[in-house]
Amino acid sequence: MKKQIKEAAGSDGQKFRTIVEQTADAIFITDVEGIIEYVNPAFEKLTGYNRRDVIGKTPQIIKSGMHSEKFYHTLWSTIKSGKIFRDIIVNRKKNGELFYADHTITPVKNRNGKIIYFSGIWKDITQNKQVEENSEYLLKAGKILASSLDYKTTLARIAQIAVPYVADWCSVDLLDEKGVLQNVAVMHKNPAMIRWAKRLIKIVPPYMEAPQGLPNVIRTGKPELYPYITDKMLISSARNKMELQILKRVGFYSVMIAPIFARKKAIGGITFVTTKDRKKSYGKIDLNMAEEIASRASMAIDNAMLYQKAKEEIIARLKAEKNVKRSQKQLQDIINGSSAHIFVKDLEGKYLMINHQRAKFLHLKIKDIIGRKDNNLFPKEIAKKLIENDQKVLKEQKELIFEEQLINQKIRNPIIHTFLSVKFPLHDLNNKFYAICGIATNITERKEIEKMKEDFLGIVSHELKTPVTSLKIYTQALAKQFEGSEHRTIIRFFEKMDLQIDRLTRIIRELLDLSRIDVGKLEIKKQKFNIEGMASDIIENFQATTRKHKLILKSNGNSEIFADEDRIRQVLINLINNAIKYSPDGGKIITTIRPINEKINVSVKDDGIGINKEDQRKIFDRFYQVSDSIGANYTGLGMGLYISNEIIKQHGDKINVRSEKGKGATFSFKLPAK
Repeated sequence: MKKQIKEAAGSDGQKFRTIVEQTADAIFITDVEGIIEYVNPAFEKLTGYNRRDVIGKTPQIIKSGMHSEKFYHTLWSTIKSGKIFRDIIVNRKKNGELFYADHTITPVKNRNGKIIYFSGIWKDITQNKQVEENSEYLLKAGKILASSLDYKTTLARIAQIAVPYVADWCSVDLLDEKGVLQNVAVMHKNPAMIRWAKRLIKIVPPYMEAPQGLPNVIRTGKPELYPYITDKMLISSARNKMELQILKRVGFYSVMIAPIFARKKAIGGITFVTTKDRKKSYGKIDLNMAEEIASRASMAIDNAMLYQKAKEEIIARLKAEKNVKRSQKQLQDIINGSSAHIFVKDLEGKYLMINHQRAKFLHLKIKDIIGRKDNNLFPKEIAKKLIENDQKVLKEQKELIFEEQLINQKIRNPIIHTFLSVKFPLHDLNNKFYAICGIATNITERKEIEKMKEDFLGIVSHELKTPVTSLKIYTQALAKQFEGSEHRTIIRFFEKMDLQIDRLTRIIRELLDLSRIDVGKLEIKKQKFNIEGMASDIIENFQATTRKHKLILKSNGNSEIFADEDRIRQVLINLINNAIKYSPDGGKIITTIRPINEKINVSVKDDGIGINKEDQRKIFDRFYQVSDSIGANYTGLGMGLYISNEIIKQHGDKINVRSEKGKGATFSFKLPAK
């Protein structure tokens, strides 16, 4: 096989082998009968098999059973005809877990055109598929939750669509009015197991004093994640031999449970299970998805309980709003089907080696590219950018990632393609830097989808804000009709509805900001304005809502800044609101504005519950919330500080926090003076 590689690469055999050994993609080579003769380290890392396990065997050793015989027939007929085969393939690792790969097999021919072996490349896209499946499930679940006020029915449908998207089992359980845990829905990929599970629930009801599992999730209001279920865990959780036999029959592999709340109290949970058949291990990404589903379910339950007591006209308008949401089109999934371009350039930018994919893109033969530079192959501006990126790698001598644009000048009406290029230095045996290696993946389709997402945000912004604004106006109008009357209950309901609508408006804005941050489109419009006046207005408005807190503004009057007025207002409101929320016993909340070295320093200090050191490192993460016994009682999606910090980053700084548990907290940041 080494001889074959050398023949394929000519005098560049050593460079070719170095690239193959160092590339992040799994590469394997088989003879014409499909017997594996070579695998690179990335193959071993991806599959869990070492070279001794697979050399001399066929790729059937990692066959998943997820593809039909027709799939493999097409594969072999394609490559044996001398064509390249590309598709997404699902294989199984040595430990039994599945993985997804962008799969390319290339027949390699000798000088006489005879196929002498096959070269395969697997680009691991398991995490992308995981995010894709979770996102698709979230989108479908969101539509279902928005489609009806009958939350028990919608929760049952959420469990139904979870299988097989993200689980083999999915169960939703809620406490009834008497505090007895009731199963709302249970789904399994095998219908016969659903009937068995329902009988099991009656035979072995849940033990509500259990130290772990769903009862503990309901007691604590905290999610639980079990990446791998061991026999020891099953034995410790079973109450008797019969229950242990039942648990083993289920075939648990991985479990996650997220709490469902109603009016800030945990009333149930949603459980996701994968079995030993699938062997998918849940991780943090999956748990975030489960918590998001549970959060949306909690919101649906809260809304249902509130709306059931409202007037017919309000309910009808809420249904109309949900119909608008239901009519929105599903955002297309990002497709990443391109194969990598692999190449090597010397220190002068001349191509030393290039693979078939890059040559095919340029409509040139490999021999016609070797020795040439980018400015001989691409338009001037594109070549200039490619050379600049190469120079950065030369200067820093480490792996760098770039977005690069390429165009094929040899075809009519050429299209500009966008590539994600990983470039890194190559060293010889003396550790001397002698060349640059590049691996470029075509992400043109992904960029187009990002543009569609940006357009979609504009539609969402309009379609969500308009009905919510109308809903708030009608709610306030109806509330005024009962002012001064004896219908205190109805007035109280309207007040609660108005607060929920404000909360919904804030969540909508945060979600839209979150999406804009994801696509790099968080708009910042800077202008001169007086931040002291803004802070004074905000503090006055908050002071009217609380008697337990004393809000104080300290400033020397020199507070004109150059920033985005609306966004800075958003940050201040978030920080002061958090200071009030996390100071349940009241106290002083001091906002200080003072100049420091041509900057304006802004800080918000409270006397609240404080933040421990561990949480201080995480509070600016997306969706993160304090998870101790006190913080768990506070509402929110954990987006406010993340978005606020991103806004301040756009102004050249970040939000800092100083705090001790039980001794309050101070959040501060700097803004450019006028």
